[in-house]
Amino acid sequence: MNLRKACKNKTKKITGFSVIEMLIVIGVVMLIVGITAPVGFRYYQTQLLDESACLVFDTLRRAQQNALFQKKDSRFGVFFEENSFTLFEGNTFLTRDENEDEIFILSNNISLGGLQEVVFSRKYGTTTTGGEIVISMGERVKYVDINTKGRVDKR
Repeated sequence: MNLRKACKNKTKKITGFSVIEMLIVIGVVMLIVGITAPVGFRYYQTQLLDESACLVFDTLRRAQQNALFQKKDSRFGVFFEENSFTLFEGNTFLTRDENEDEIFILSNNISLGGLQEVVFSRKYGTTTTGGEIVISMGERVKYVDINTKGRVDKR
């Protein structure tokens, strides 16, 4: 009799998750990912656009500061292309000192429009070309404004 009780106690029922329970958990996880992924992607795009606008703004300010402080007794400017821009030393992009170029390449999703070239004068940091630089990613858009007195603003 003792032997029977000992054998019954050793053969316990093995339990685990059923297929239905696993499918419910997988479904809930997929639902959460489906809801949060687009939000995360939009946030990433917004951050990428903001960083690109800040980089354009900072580079314009740096060109202006170099001209104001008469670095190398030269004018400085920024030349804009579709998804890149160049900080240069010289009166124009065509007559620049190419050895001093700093080229900034943006993400393929980012495009630039508006002014093509902004050159700041020595000593005063003014420019003859006022206008705006348009930084866009799909339907999202940021602007960097420049007036002829040299004021550079983000919006």
